[in-house]
Amino acid sequence: MKNLLLIFSMLFMLSCCTDATKKDEAKADDQKANTEQTDDASKSDCDEFLDDYEKWVDEVIVVYKKVQEDPTDMENTQKLLTVTTEVSKWAEKWESLMDCANNEEYAKRMEELEERVNKAMSE
Repeated sequence: MKNLLLIFSMLFMLSCCTDATKKDEAKADDQKANTEQTDDASKSDCDEFLDDYEKWVDEVIVVYKKVQEDPTDMENTQKLLTVTTEVSKWAEKWESLMDCANNEEYAKRMEELEERVNKAMSE
């Protein structure tokens, strides 16, 4: 189970980083300039996404710890499988919010959330 979560987490992190590594520096600079001009609606979309993602991360951690405590608890095991299948949806949503992904503040917050999941799974 731990390996499954680790795999999902790694896939999510890789999918988040793939687009950024493919772009050349000039295009990244243009996007950064556009990000600075992003209106409040887009910023609130980014904040809303990260708030929702943080709630999901917290849910994953709680369920994961319950499964670790009692691996025979089928209800929590099923919940864990359900929440981990949502990884690709979160990755797609993050990629669709390119202004967020290219904004240093939002990217840093996303990395912190990913680190929180990884830390919880390595304990």
